[in-house]
Amino acid sequence: MGVYRFLLKPQWVALTLLVVLVVPACVGLGFWQLSRYEGRVAQGKHEKKQLESGTAVPVRSLLSGDGELTSAGQNRLVTVSGSYDAGHQLLVPDRQVNGRTGYYVLTMVRGVDGSSRAVPVVRGWTAAKDRVPAAPAGRVTVTGTLRAPESADTVGSGANAALPSGQIGMIAGSTLVNALPYSVDDAYVAASGASVPAGLTAVPIADDSSTGSFTAREAQNLGYTGEWFVFAGFAVFMWFRFVRGQAESERDRLLGITDEAAEPRPDPSPAAAR
Repeated sequence: MGVYRFLLKPQWVALTLLVVLVVPACVGLGFWQLSRYEGRVAQGKHEKKQLESGTAVPVRSLLSGDGELTSAGQNRLVTVSGSYDAGHQLLVPDRQVNGRTGYYVLTMVRGVDGSSRAVPVVRGWTAAKDRVPAAPAGRVTVTGTLRAPESADTVGSGANAALPSGQIGMIAGSTLVNALPYSVDDAYVAASGASVPAGLTAVPIADDSSTGSFTAREAQNLGYTGEWFVFAGFAVFMWFRFVRGQAESERDRLLGITDEAAEPRPDPSPAAAR
């Protein structure tokens, strides 16, 4: 125990207490990130099951009075009844479907339940922006999944200022308000089934960041989980390394071994100089 008496010194007591506090904190944060990952997976599976077995409801029943998505509306199957505004159709570039990069075809549906706001509808995905089917005229009923507005974290979202006319980088009320002469809901519907016209590909629910498939957010949570556990292990490893190094120094000191004694000294005698 003699060589370890240095652990009773204030600076070593402080270092040990720091490690004792840091390690549980890192482990706790790791388990918290793991619980977030498991929560996202469970929520995604529930939403996907709800989508596959649910009955479509009118879109307005899942939006607030201000056109914002309610907590119960994410990825629900909905119907949108109104008229497509083909004159203000937009393309959303850099979107991937089935491993290919292309465009979402975004068209507003107006006159839904007598509201002055339009509902953004992604009619489908295309790899060729010059071969987009025209939106049907007259009143239509679209069936699809209700999605939350996109954000800067959405894969593929970009700055509108760098895009040509007729394109928009993010599907959100905050960006659409600058591209349209009327207000829109702060959510959008991804058309599915027969509502997707020939020539376009339906946007699968697996593309949404909150579905039951392994997504970027879930991978991020798993990555953070691993990082916190690594931090905890690294703190313990460095503490043991510091202690071992100091113990070896103390042992050498007790044995009378010093750096000066270990290194040969030059002979100052005249004979050595010759």
